[in-house]
Amino acid sequence: IADNIVDEANLKVSNSAVNGYMLTAQSGNTGGLTWAEAGGGAWNLLSTVTASDDARIDCSLSGSYSNYAIILSGVSPVTDNTQLLVRMSTASVTSDGGTGRYRYVTRSSLDDGGNNEYQSQGDTKGKIVGDSLGNAAGESLEATIQIGHDSDHQNSTRLNILSAHTDNAGSSCTNNACVVYNPRVAVTKVNFFMSGGNVNYGIFKIYGIS
Repeated sequence: IADNIVDEANLKVSNSAVNGYMLTAQSGNTGGLTWAEAGGGAWNLLSTVTASDDARIDCSLSGSYSNYAIILSGVSPVTDNTQLLVRMSTASVTSDGGTGRYRYVTRSSLDDGGNNEYQSQGDTKGKIVGDSLGNAAGESLEATIQIGHDSDHQNSTRLNILSAHTDNAGSSCTNNACVVYNPRVAVTKVNFFMSGGNVNYGIFKIYGIS
């Protein structure tokens, strides 16, 4: 066989390929080969977006994964005392800001002993953190966001958020949050933006979880 001839279409495999799956040996199946989900819960880096004075950061959920994660590092606003918000894009709507599309709850603990809670049963956006971010040196946000992605669209899309940041008063804060996007449709992108002004800086890494 000449070089560069055998490709996916020329393999005798028992099923169709899925992005992120690996080829496994299955002696009882056609061809003895089967595409299967990778074991071990591998995190597959899909893309990295770096903010630089942007009005909105779009993180694409590419591939056919059942779960995704977005890691935020060093996120800071141009405008002091603003909040990091989120909306969803679908195949038909870019950054959906429809009335009552989002439900959320965020709970934070501050290093001065304070606790804050923010919630909504129907809003035009979700809140990553309820407390405000600062734009001074060292005032930034780190967060891990896990996303369940139901390919059959039987459930709403939920964001499970764990974050830490320094607020606009210099306090260290931890935050747990949940954002639910009510429409039961496939989400193609997660859109991040500030409650006022642009996103000054931040690294957004998007992973598909096998």
